Amino acid sequence: MGSCCPVTNILSQDLQAGKGPSISDSDSVILKSKMYQLINGSADPVEGGDSVVTCKSLSDLKSKPWYSGMLSMKIGGERVIIFPSKVSINQ
Repeated sequence: MGSCCPVTNILSQDLQAGKGPSISDSDSVILKSKMYQLINGSADPVEGGDSVVTCKSLSDLKSKPWYSGMLSMKIGGERVIIFPSKVSINQ
């Protein structure tokens, strides 16, 4: 699926703060995601929306909508990243 829209409105909130320095483009990352759809104020899980992605370096994710939401994360941290539904997560 091609890119749809530039991502300009990303919200993020740390669930668990990591320790040490922020991750860098050369760090390997494991991204665990769950997709939810917000409808009428209710967040409902999307069927088949759970995934795990392992990348040799964070820079491999530069084309993904969640990349900018990960930049200030610290190693071992957990974060919720919210981006517009019009954005394809499979860019």
